[in-house]
Amino acid sequence: MTRYRSENFATTEPFLILFFLFYVAIAVLYALRQSFVLRDYVDSTLVVGTPLFAIGLQSGMVHDKPYAMAFSAIWMSAVYLVLARILYARRSENVRLLVEAFLALGVIFATLAIPLALDARWTSASWALEGAAILWVGVQQRRRAVRAFGLLLQFGAGIAFASGLTIWHTGAPEKIWPILNSDYVGAVLVGLAGLFSACFLQRRRADVNQSERTWSVLLLVWGTLWWLGAGWREIEHWLPRDARISAGVALLAFSAIAFAFAARRMAWLAARVSALLLLPALLLITIESIARSWRTVTFWQADAHLFAHYGFLAWPVAVAVVVWLLRSADRDDAASESGIVLPLDLWHAGLLWLVTLLCAHELAWAGARVGSGEGVWAMVPWGLVPAIALGWVTVAAGGASWPIGVRRHAYLVVGAAPIAIVLAVWSLGANINIDGDPAPLPYVPLFNPLDITEALVLTALATWCLRLRRDGEPHARILHPTLLAALFATLAFVWINAIALRTIHFWYDVPFTFHALWHSRLVQAVLALLWSLLALGTMVLANRRYWRIAWIAGATLLGLVVAKLFLVDLSQAGGVERIVSFIGVGILLLLIGYLAPVPPRRAENAS
Repeated sequence: MTRYRSENFATTEPFLILFFLFYVAIAVLYALRQSFVLRDYVDSTLVVGTPLFAIGLQSGMVHDKPYAMAFSAIWMSAVYLVLARILYARRSENVRLLVEAFLALGVIFATLAIPLALDARWTSASWALEGAAILWVGVQQRRRAVRAFGLLLQFGAGIAFASGLTIWHTGAPEKIWPILNSDYVGAVLVGLAGLFSACFLQRRRADVNQSERTWSVLLLVWGTLWWLGAGWREIEHWLPRDARISAGVALLAFSAIAFAFAARRMAWLAARVSALLLLPALLLITIESIARSWRTVTFWQADAHLFAHYGFLAWPVAVAVVVWLLRSADRDDAASESGIVLPLDLWHAGLLWLVTLLCAHELAWAGARVGSGEGVWAMVPWGLVPAIALGWVTVAAGGASWPIGVRRHAYLVVGAAPIAIVLAVWSLGANINIDGDPAPLPYVPLFNPLDITEALVLTALATWCLRLRRDGEPHARILHPTLLAALFATLAFVWINAIALRTIHFWYDVPFTFHALWHSRLVQAVLALLWSLLALGTMVLANRRYWRIAWIAGATLLGLVVAKLFLVDLSQAGGVERIVSFIGVGILLLLIGYLAPVPPRRAENAS
């Protein structure tokens, strides 16, 4: 190791081969004479360490020879597979464990031949595989120290591999093939070693103590991070920046499918948790992408949305995988069987949020391409899509079909409540902040994108609240009729005022700013008459239905009108608008006094 030169290869290589065969023969001859039980570190190292040490020395001698390490791995794989076949033919219980070990080593070295054919950066991955093999041996012979050594060896291999990536990246030849390169394959082998160990410990949990059972969770996280990290590293290296999100979503969906099949085929129920984490990951990616698009001024450009760069394939497939996973979880009740309690109601609610966000974002991107890229067409989808989602959930919750009918509480309460809150905030924000310019279409009061969406929003909120109260949902107790009436009255009042202000803005060229609208005599006159009409309608209805609180609210609004007339309208210069507002409000006050006197405290008193 310290004095070897390439000219010594012809004499050193036979010695290395003899060294390797000598120690392999020791294990074989021992097993033929008595049962091979891998009692301690010496036995484990004799079987597992011999090929790894030998191929490590081989790497030092042939590192400058193209494909030499690949052929060496293939040769060692052939040796172990042939020995496994010969020993298996003896049908002896003494060699059963050795056959399994040789078969595993043959498969491992055959796998290593792929990255070694490209370059020789494999040592750390080999250590991880050796750690998994030692952990397996430790479980077989029920030795805790052996298991601990295998676990530490895997973590050490991963740290060594990660720290060496920077050196390899700068000092090694550039990657020439995606996936088929040692950076990727080596990282995947580190991850697979961890995942194999996690699965094996979970399946053999009866053979380990309670503290060691947490290792399976730790190894599952470790292996998953290496698997996903290796995939993302390839995506960053080979794909342009704009296509990375779609590729990452595809990677997550494929990984979730793989974990789900592993959970089913190998009775590895903890892997189902990893599969279900696809949904939170997709939600985080969606939210971050939407937030980033809002921060940029080029949202209307062709590549500024999630469905760009084959995202129209990746995202629907990922959502379909989420639906399939939730269907499987509901059908098999995997969480309770594994002893892991998963909040599946929250997962179903997350599915509703994910679909709503994706649809709203894509429709907003399409709307932003209308006109100048800003304005009502980009704003409306953020109210329209959630309103449709809320209405759909409200209607479907009355049925018994999966998923909404089966998971009714998840969708109608857990999923719909945040959407309802967002809709209420959106309604207030849209009416206050945007003028609703429907260019290139002309503005028509009520019959324009913003007002139509506002009507759908209020309808969806009303039907959802009524559904909760009618069905007797426990959470509906906070939806007191008075509170609901006040909420919808506030939203409707703001909307009606916004319609009037937007109409004045478009028809009379009053700028849609607070300062311009507040100092417009026309706006003040219209608001005075409008508020008086609203107060009249509220007080008349309250008088007929004996709603004393509603009547008081209408009277309060009327008092605000009178105060505004004297404090605001009179302070402005005279004009026809002020005269009309005073006369109109006076006439309405007379009508209110005649048509809507204060109702009695109880409806029975009216009789």
